Amino acid sequence: LVVFPSPQLRRSRLAAMPTLLARSSLPGLKRSRPGSPVSCLRHGARHVGSSSARGRGGRGSGRCVRVSASLEAVSLAASTQTFGLIAVLGGEAAYSVLAVPEGTSGRADAKMTGAACGGLLLSYLLIASSSAPLVYAGLTAGVACAGASAALTVKRVRDTESNPDDWPGPRAAPTLVAFACALLLLTLVESYGAI
Repeated sequence: LVVFPSPQLRRSRLAAMPTLLARSSLPGLKRSRPGSPVSCLRHGARHVGSSSARGRGGRGSGRCVRVSASLEAVSLAASTQTFGLIAVLGGEAAYSVLAVPEGTSGRADAKMTGAACGGLLLSYLLIASSSAPLVYAGLTAGVACAGASAALTVKRVRDTESNPDDWPGPRAAPTLVAFACALLLLTLVESYGAI
C-alpha cells in the first residue's frame, strides 16, 4: 500500500520552500528567526514547541531549550562503565596469566595490566564522587588509563600467533578487551561535553 501526499499538502510544502531557503545559513540569505528549529540547531539547543500549527501549514510556536545531562547522571553512567572495564580487563588478564604458559607471545603482562586496573579504579572512585572537579579529574585519568589499556591489548593482539584450527582463537579475548577499552574511551570523552 503506497500513500501519496494530498495536493494541498504538496502545495503547502512547496510554498514553505522559499521560507526554508531564506532561513538557511548560505551567505547573502536572511538569518533564521530566533526560536526557530534552524536557529536552535545553530546554538546547540533543541526546539520545543507546538507541532499542531506547523501541521496545518503554519509556522508553529516554540522555543529553544538547551539540553544537558545532570552531573549525577553522567557520573553514574561513566563510573558504571569504568567499573565494568576493570572487571573485564582484570578478569581476562588473570585468565591469560593462569592459562597461557610463561614466555608465550601475546600473554598478558600482570604488572602493566594491574597498573591499568589501579588507574581505572582511581578514576572510578573520582567519577563516582559526583563532585564536579573530582569528576573532571576522574574522566581525565580514565581517558589516559583506557587509552593505555587499549594500546596494551592491541599490542597483545598483534603479538599473539593465530591458529586457524582453533576457533575463536587466542586473539579473540584480547580483541574484545581492546574493543571494550575503546568504548569506554569514547564514553569518557563524550562525558566531558555532557556535563
